[in-house]
Amino acid sequence: MAGRLVEVEGVTEGDVALVVTVEEYFRLSPIPGARETGRDWVHFFRDGLGVDRVYELVDDEVTVEALTRFAAQAAEDVGSNGTLWFVFVGHGAPGGNGDGLLVGVDAQQTAESLEARGVALGEVLGTLEGGDQRRTVAFVDACFSGRDGQGAALAPGLQPVLPVRRQAPLRESTVVLSAAASDQFAGPLPGANRPAFSFFLLGALRGWAASDGAVTARASLEFVEQKLRAIPGRVQTPEGTGDLSQVLVQGAEEEDPLPAWSGRSPAQREQHPRPEPRQGHGEQRHGSVCDAVQVRVVGVESVRPIMLHLEHGGFRVRLEFTSEHDEVILLPPVSRAVFSDVDGRALQGSNVLGDDWYMSERIPSGGILELSVVFPRRGDGPPRLDVLEVDNVRADGPFRVGCRLRAEGLYQP
Repeated sequence: MAGRLVEVEGVTEGDVALVVTVEEYFRLSPIPGARETGRDWVHFFRDGLGVDRVYELVDDEVTVEALTRFAAQAAEDVGSNGTLWFVFVGHGAPGGNGDGLLVGVDAQQTAESLEARGVALGEVLGTLEGGDQRRTVAFVDACFSGRDGQGAALAPGLQPVLPVRRQAPLRESTVVLSAAASDQFAGPLPGANRPAFSFFLLGALRGWAASDGAVTARASLEFVEQKLRAIPGRVQTPEGTGDLSQVLVQGAEEEDPLPAWSGRSPAQREQHPRPEPRQGHGEQRHGSVCDAVQVRVVGVESVRPIMLHLEHGGFRVRLEFTSEHDEVILLPPVSRAVFSDVDGRALQGSNVLGDDWYMSERIPSGGILELSVVFPRRGDGPPRLDVLEVDNVRADGPFRVGCRLRAEGLYQP
């Protein structure tokens, strides 16, 4: 049977959630991180909100027939005082009748196939609204421009449309938050294989956008928009339909672990005044550019548990890169760095983005760059980080590997 039902004792009696995610399409481009994002949504509904029933459709389970059937099942199961939650993470496309399509896993790269193997968002919402629920809340991590997360066309000849154009209006109690405007594409989180809209929306609902523990639809939307606006080169404006003053979550207490992330692009950071370089710990090898870079640990601080990403807490290690070279050096995202401790054991960064090393970063010429990495708690004390290896990429002209930076002797008891 397509789909998996997870039943738990819920504190929100009568709620039902339907989570639909497609990472690997048969013929269309993949959406990296969609499956893991779907698991995060299921975890949030089931363990965070205590939703009574959570239905999940993943990858080859996501056909037009299954999506329609499970939407009807969810509407039948939801209680009269409950909320019907709907999440879709996948490709969207413009439909011939002016409504946005949620594209099934088996769609081909033609406009006709996208129409035939996609289901109109308005039709899905109409089915969901057929229940007796108090309200319907839909999160659509897809765009309807006919383009994928990199901006490439899903099929030739597609024209963008406005989503949620329906013959019948939404119920007053229905709220829809979608990832992008009709002429934009929904992109990934820089430096991480995650759809950016879902990442920040989940954070908002966990408390990053809370006011006195309450998170409204409008606060969530504005929070996500602010975060997406800070991504260099990204034009992605999330949209909301319905009564956005509705409180979606109560008692959300998790603080935004990335408050300094918003509005701080690498280009802006490079414009800051550069202090005089100074000696640090660590031995660098394998190339003249790398020889000019010193690395040292300048601080370690505890990080409290973060639901879904850092269950037992961890430690944020602050690193200082000092360059004596006369040109800017580009470091790749932290996901491409290799860390090990004094015993030679590998250290794995968490899924939580560090304060600032979430994407490629520039070490200014003759200057200093501070970055931080978050490691999950393992044992009683902080990680004894001793070795860092990462490629250095020259920033002049087309990006190319300049050398490999290897910093040793970082751990100072």
